Amino acid sequence: MTMKQEMVDILAGLKTQWGILKDDKKTKKERTVACGKVCKLSEQAKEVDPKWELLDMNNTKYAEFLPTEYVAKSDVIWGEVPIMSTAETESLITLKRLEAIAVVEIQKKLPNERTDSQKFGMIVSAYTEKLINIYIFQNS
Repeated sequence: MTMKQEMVDILAGLKTQWGILKDDKKTKKERTVACGKVCKLSEQAKEVDPKWELLDMNNTKYAEFLPTEYVAKSDVIWGEVPIMSTAETESLITLKRLEAIAVVEIQKKLPNERTDSQKFGMIVSAYTEKLINIYIFQNS
């Protein structure tokens, strides 16, 4: 079987399994099996064509159907947050105010941009950073 034919077969399988995964009328078990097959077919596609980008279902709306062997391992260690000092609390309040100012200013400059878009978030982040630098300069 040629590489081209193998990829065609894999893509046909992906299309079928993706359809099952997206079908709300299917049971959770059926959708979990389909999600696992999508991941497996994606791995096969990567073996056939190294340029293929593996499908990562961890951060998608279908992550709940991801079989455990494909769930990304988290190396985050959640600990208890200690009680903040007065200085830390004041710093956090100042940071929130600067970020709020950035949001308002960017909304004025880009009234048609959705506030939940990645572009908006990146612009607000950069603008907040500038405000922080100005604040530090003025208070040092």
